[in-house]
Amino acid sequence: YQRRVRETSSVFNFTNNAISVILGTTTGNTYVSLLYSTGALSFPSSTLTLTGNTLSANNAVGAELTVNLCNILSSFTPTGGTVVLSGNSVHARASSASTGITSLIRTTASSTSSGVTMTITDNIVE
Repeated sequence: YQRRVRETSSVFNFTNNAISVILGTTTGNTYVSLLYSTGALSFPSSTLTLTGNTLSANNAVGAELTVNLCNILSSFTPTGGTVVLSGNSVHARASSASTGITSLIRTTASSTSSGVTMTITDNIVE
């Protein structure tokens, strides 16, 4: 079951959340994110604010450890809105047998924006 969500003129605020994951033995990929979308993420004339959030993950065994504030498994196409990423902290500690991927916003397809004000300040990604 999969549902496409399309929002117009909405406000999304993610503030002061904390996610911490410690994995012992896992053989598959691990994804940790605050905002996760399996399809394209499009929000015309909307505001997306992510401030003061902390994501951290530590794995011992695994194929891939991915820690992203926003993990979008398609395109990210905001139009005419506002995106604010401020004061967030993203940490991944992968084992030597794993691949570690960290970012604020990760997309797997080309992304475009039109008329968007994007502010990215005081974030830590490691």
